[in-house]
Amino acid sequence: MIVWLLIVTGAFIYAALNNYFSFALDENFVVLIMPFLVVFSLINSLKYFDIMPLLIKYSKSGISNKTILIRLFFKKAFLINIILLIFIFATAVTLNKPVYILLFILIFTLSVSLSFFVMYFKYLFLNKPVKKDNIKKKSINPMIKSALQEFLTPDFIVLAILGISLFVIVFIELIFNNHFLKMEARYFIYAVTAVSIGLAGVVDSISNINWMFHAIIFKNDFKYHIKRTLIFLAGIFGSLILFFIISGIFINIELFIKYFFCLCAILIVTINIAFTKSNLLIKFIIISINTVLTLWISVLHSGFLLLLIIPAVIFFIKAKSEYREWTYL
Repeated sequence: MIVWLLIVTGAFIYAALNNYFSFALDENFVVLIMPFLVVFSLINSLKYFDIMPLLIKYSKSGISNKTILIRLFFKKAFLINIILLIFIFATAVTLNKPVYILLFILIFTLSVSLSFFVMYFKYLFLNKPVKKDNIKKKSINPMIKSALQEFLTPDFIVLAILGISLFVIVFIELIFNNHFLKMEARYFIYAVTAVSIGLAGVVDSISNINWMFHAIIFKNDFKYHIKRTLIFLAGIFGSLILFFIISGIFINIELFIKYFFCLCAILIVTINIAFTKSNLLIKFIIISINTVLTLWISVLHSGFLLLLIIPAVIFFIKAKSEYREWTYL
């Protein structure tokens, strides 16, 4: 993992130093990204935090549980908003306007406060005593309920919102930027990248499946799990992909066919990697590398697209042979 992280980080540093890509912050970009980062922090605040070990650790310290929780949640809220803080720092240095700096400080303070209250009131709500007599049972299809509980993890929700938001930003640029409209390939590359980011969240969803249930009570084969995953992703990203298809046909049908094939290849590889047994970070790194290589091949001659079949077949065979390890008790 360390080697891969060093390679990826070094590649970005090398590209930046040699001006292979340029990244400039302007006011319009900041207006689009800043609200998303705040929402991103709020969603991360909904994650589950095991606070019992901390309460046990300070059980004899004389400090009340309320004080311990307030300190913990403030620390968590600050760490959750660290990406927003880095973006604010980069924006302040780029724009160099005191008015914006003051506004960004207020936004960061507001975001930290909102994250704190979300975590604190979530804890109070979950630990509130409830009378069983007052609980009203609602009939929900168990298949739908289990799929939502297993696949809709906080990490998946964050990446899904990130991908959808980036896709919307790309579409806005397509409408209001005439120069962007003339460079049709850029739209397809950015759109595929945005959808790929959202699809990567399925890695965390697969690890959250109740595999013990599937091992003992309801045994299913690899085909069932692949089909179930595809149906779930279609429900989440179906409208996005449909819009990509419609817009792509109107912009350039040849480029659309080319990049739709790339998107399908990324989807297949991502799902198969999710079913393999390895570290989550390693999976995300492999998915990122595969996405970058796929987009790089997409700018070459169309004949090179056949190379994308190779990783799809390799990871399919690997996933089919390893998915049973999830059910080992």
